Amino acid sequence: MNSEIPPSLVLCPGTRLFEALNDLAKDKAMLFLAGSAGVGKSLLLQQAALLALAAGRRVHLLRWDVVRLSFERSPSAQDYPPRSGVTHAAIRLAVGHWARKAVEDWYALKVSADLLIAECPMVGNRFVELVQRWSDPLETVLAGDSVRFLIPAPTLKVRDQIESLRAREIDNPRHASEAHNAPPKVMNALMDEIQALSKSFGLESEARTQGYHPETYLGVYSKLLRHRPHTTLLIDEVLPVSGSAQVLPAACKELVPTSKHLEASIAWARRFSDEQVQRRVSEWWKV
Repeated sequence: MNSEIPPSLVLCPGTRLFEALNDLAKDKAMLFLAGSAGVGKSLLLQQAALLALAAGRRVHLLRWDVVRLSFERSPSAQDYPPRSGVTHAAIRLAVGHWARKAVEDWYALKVSADLLIAECPMVGNRFVELVQRWSDPLETVLAGDSVRFLIPAPTLKVRDQIESLRAREIDNPRHASEAHNAPPKVMNALMDEIQALSKSFGLESEARTQGYHPETYLGVYSKLLRHRPHTTLLIDEVLPVSGSAQVLPAACKELVPTSKHLEASIAWARRFSDEQVQRRVSEWWKV
């Protein structure tokens, strides 16, 4: 099931996407790939890691699926099982609570060669705590010049190709992690939520009202990231990937919670009633 093909650079030097990601991978302390499922976050994370390592940097990763699986498999989370393949709302809160402090601790110990590359899906309360304005030492850092939030934005044609590839990955994963990817049905449900949210933000357009549309998607994520330095990464071609985007350079180090941190964050989430948990998660977009 696991791909034996080592990760390789598939971005073409000289293209806008390559130049933008290469400059950021050399210059910034933290890169956050913000976006819903199925926009290319995993591949760009892999590619940014390769570019950063080539520039002599030490790469650390923070990935939603890696962290939430750690939480879901914890004995402390037995009361909060996934529902229809979706992470329980209380676990999503616990994961975000841990992640904010984990990034703060990482930044306090980093040296100049260190780079943190993270996925920040946001939609449905997935690492949205990294976008919310908190009165903690990390807030100034996340709003500063050493950080950049990136919004991958595939064209409709590329998005259709991603959906087709995702369906094949679910049926025949090339890497164990691909079995946990959001299937096309969930991908489109999340996009429908973003479409609905666009109306609350006053971003209605002539675009289709269901599924993915680049203009609406970018409008919503730009609004959500209004308190963070952010850049759009236009993806207008299907990149020639031969292996799995989940295969990462061996030199990368993952930020993962210890058992102590797992228990503490789940205990924190237990303080809220079911109604409070659902309200906090459903209002994830109030950043």
